[in-house]
Amino acid sequence: MARTPITLPDAAISRLAREIARDILPLEAILKTYNLTAEGYDQIVDSKFFQVRLAEEIQLWNASDPLSIAKRIETKAATMVEDCLLEVYALIHDRDQPMAAKVEALKWAARMAGMGEAARQTGSDGGVKITINVGGQALEFDKEKKLPERVIDGTVVDLTPTNAQ
Repeated sequence: MARTPITLPDAAISRLAREIARDILPLEAILKTYNLTAEGYDQIVDSKFFQVRLAEEIQLWNASDPLSIAKRIETKAATMVEDCLLEVYALIHDRDQPMAAKVEALKWAARMAGMGEAARQTGSDGGVKITINVGGQALEFDKEKKLPERVIDGTVVDLTPTNAQ
């Protein structure tokens, strides 16, 4: 009996390889996400394109430079947070839970979404603030404010050392 070939776009195969290389979720969960049977997965695993992409993703994921390590930790933490979202949603909508717990869950969800008080404090409103330190004086400019209408006159001072030979 001939197997029906699996037709998964290259981008989906690349994402599948990335998920498997990261090994954060169990293989069964990954296959469910891509609606793949064990037979379909075996077909994809046998393809040269998948094997190359998997090798590339494993190399990227297991890199040991500080930036790669930080990114790997960030990705794993984000995955854990994402996994908790449905549970937090259920807690917030459960009439038997105390209001204080619901409020804390909503605050947490708002922080994760970049909303709420923490977002306002960190300036995530898209505003731009420029601070220029000149000597002991700090000049600050917000995008909403107009720059002062004045001309700064001065002389150029060359600070590059000269080679006296």
